[in-house]
Amino acid sequence: MDRKNDEKNALKLKYNTVTACLTGHEHFMNAIIDSDYESIGRLVNIAIRNNKSVWDIVRRLELAIAGKYQVQSYEEKHYELQRLVLSLEGPRLAYTLAKALNLPSISTTHKHSHTPIIRPCIVFPTVTEILDNILSLHNSGAFKTGRGSSVVVRRRGWRFLADEMALEECPRYDSSRDATLGMAREDAESCDLGKVTLETLHAAADALDKGSLTLAKEATVMAITGYDKEYYVAFPVLISGMKKTEDEAGQARWIAAGIEAWTTSPCGEALYGPLWMVASDGDATRRRALHRLLTSHTLHKKHALYPLLSGLHGLNLGCDSEARTLSIDYKHKFKNFASLLRLPPGLMVLGHHVHHVQLHVLLQDKLEYHGIVLLGRFIGFLVEPFMSPEMSLSDQLTSLSAANHFYHILYACNRTSFCPGQWFYDVGSLIKNIFFTAGRHKVTDGWDGQNFGIYRDMDSSHNVDILQLSHRAGSAAEVAQIYARHPEWDCGHKWL
Repeated sequence: MDRKNDEKNALKLKYNTVTACLTGHEHFMNAIIDSDYESIGRLVNIAIRNNKSVWDIVRRLELAIAGKYQVQSYEEKHYELQRLVLSLEGPRLAYTLAKALNLPSISTTHKHSHTPIIRPCIVFPTVTEILDNILSLHNSGAFKTGRGSSVVVRRRGWRFLADEMALEECPRYDSSRDATLGMAREDAESCDLGKVTLETLHAAADALDKGSLTLAKEATVMAITGYDKEYYVAFPVLISGMKKTEDEAGQARWIAAGIEAWTTSPCGEALYGPLWMVASDGDATRRRALHRLLTSHTLHKKHALYPLLSGLHGLNLGCDSEARTLSIDYKHKFKNFASLLRLPPGLMVLGHHVHHVQLHVLLQDKLEYHGIVLLGRFIGFLVEPFMSPEMSLSDQLTSLSAANHFYHILYACNRTSFCPGQWFYDVGSLIKNIFFTAGRHKVTDGWDGQNFGIYRDMDSSHNVDILQLSHRAGSAAEVAQIYARHPEWDCGHKWL
C-alpha cells in the first residue's frame, strides 16, 4: 500500500511540475505578445546565462516594462549607434533613444568611445603636428579593417586627399596646448601663437590691426584613405587655416610634410603600408605644387612597376622618387567639361565648331565624319568606366587608354579651342594615376569620398571656426569608420 502511495505522489508531483512549466511558458509567451519592450532578446539571453527559470524571466520582463529593471548588457553595435546619434543629432535625441529603446546612456557611450583627437596646426603645418594626429588615429584603431573580433592590421596602399572648407573668421584658444588658433598660415609665423600670455595676445592684436597677421578664411583639410574593397574611410591628418594667398612653394611644403610624416611614422607606412598618390580637386596652385613634388623623377627601371608600364607607349612615367603620383577628382573634371560644352563660344573638334544649341540638330543628322561623332566617342571612352560596373578592369583600362589617345589628338589639332590647358593636364594625370594604381595592385598583395559632408551634418551651422572643425574632424572619422563597419546603416549620397 505504501509503495502505491509513493508512486501516486511521485506522479502527482511530476504532473504539477510539468503543468507549472507549461503555465510558465504560457505566461512567458503572453508577456512577449503583450509587451513592446525593446530589449527582450538581451533580457532573455542574460537570464538563460544565469540559469533563471521561466517564471524569473517573466518577472524580470514585467519589471522592465514597469521601468524598474534595465538590461545593462550592451553589444558594440549599441554603443556605435549611440555614438552616431551623438555626433550627427546631439545629446537630446541620444537621451530619448536611451530611454525609449533601452540603448546605452550618454555617459556610458562616452566611456566606450574611441574618438581620435585631431589637432589643428597652430602656425604653418609641421611634421610633428601631423605625426601626433597619425598617432591619435592609430591609437583609436582607425586604420584597422574588419569588424568585431575580425578587426585586423592589414598593409595596403594609401592616398592623401586635400580640399578646403570655409571658416568663421575668429581666433580661438586651444586649452590643450595653451595656444591661439584661427590665424592664416601664410603669415601666422610672424607672431608667437604657441604660448598665450598677455604680451603675446597684445602682439597678436597689434599685428591684426596692422595687417601683418590675418584671420583664416578657409581651412585646408588633408585626409588619408586606404585602398580597400569594403572599408573606404578618409581620416583627417592635417587641418590648417589659410587666407587663399598661398603660392605653390607654400603648398608644396605642407604636402611634403604630410608625405614625410606618413613615411617616417612607426604608425604609418611601417605598419599599414606605403602612400601611393596625392589627390586634389584641381585647384590651380595645388596643381603646380603637386606637379613640383610628384613629377620630379621618371619611374626607375628597377622599380617593380616598370615592366608593367614601360610597354604602354605614350604613358607619362613621371613620378617622385618612390613612384608616387598625383590625381584629380574625376567628378570635378566631368562637371568642368559639361560646363565647357554649355558655354556660348562652344568648342572646336578637328575644325568643326560644336555648340550646345546645335547639338540637338546635329544629333538628328547622320553625320559620320562630323566632329560631334568624335567628341561623342571620346566622352564615351572617358565616362563609361566610371558608370558601368559590368566592365572588367581590362575593359576599363582599354577604354581609358582610348580616351587618352583621343583627347591628345583633339588637343593637338585645336589646342585651347578644344579645352583649357588645365583640363588637359588634369585628365591626363587622372588616367595616368589609374594605370599606376592598377599596376600597384598587381605587384603587391592588395586587392584587385565623404567626410566633408559629415562635418556639415554635425549641426545646423554652415561654417565653423578652426577649433570646432578640429573637434568635428575626430568625430567625423569615427562616424565614417562606423558606417564602413555597418554599410546597411548608411543611406549614402543622392548626387554624383
